Amino acid sequence: MDKKTRDFIEEAFNVKLFDVYSSTEAGTVAFQCREGRYHVHSELVHVELLGRDGEPVDYGERGSVVVTRLYGEATPVLRYIGMNDTAKNVEVDCVCGRETPLISEIEGRRCDPVFTLDGRILSPFYFTSIICSYVKKGLNVERFQIVQNSLDEMEILVAVESNQWETYKKHFEGIEKDFKYKLGEHVEIKIKQVKKLENNVPVVLSKVEGLK
Repeated sequence: MDKKTRDFIEEAFNVKLFDVYSSTEAGTVAFQCREGRYHVHSELVHVELLGRDGEPVDYGERGSVVVTRLYGEATPVLRYIGMNDTAKNVEVDCVCGRETPLISEIEGRRCDPVFTLDGRILSPFYFTSIICSYVKKGLNVERFQIVQNSLDEMEILVAVESNQWETYKKHFEGIEKDFKYKLGEHVEIKIKQVKKLENNVPVVLSKVEGLK
């Protein structure tokens, strides 16, 4: 849950919002208590935070989230790394009274909403689904990131091999057309090739303070 969305919901409904960290593969991984700390749902999952060497990170350090599901009768999920998330290991006694392990600063799949000149707030998943639809048509990208620089400019960063750029030109033209259909013809869509995108960058990043 990004801060802009959280603040907007809390102000609109005059309530305190609690975040739940979950995944399709493992279900509920962690949840926020009233103190705002993320408690691992250790009755359901076992979470490890590992460094690049595959060893557990120390308290206060960031590591890749590796999860083992402790329930279910279907395919077992053992030391699963496919969520591509990172978090920090926390050593503190939470005053809420729960004694389960704590994690913080969860990053990896964060998506910002997209704002428009006419005041609309659009789901980021509309735009990720556009690109995913072209992946199904044969566009082979390792990773991508959508960056809204302003209300009239959006960048799409794609990690793709140099020798494939021209091959996918028609796909990129289609993506640009679909983005403009939703955002408006006045919005400039820039599709750029990059060598690599790190695992922990947000898939959709908006630099527009649309909720203020």
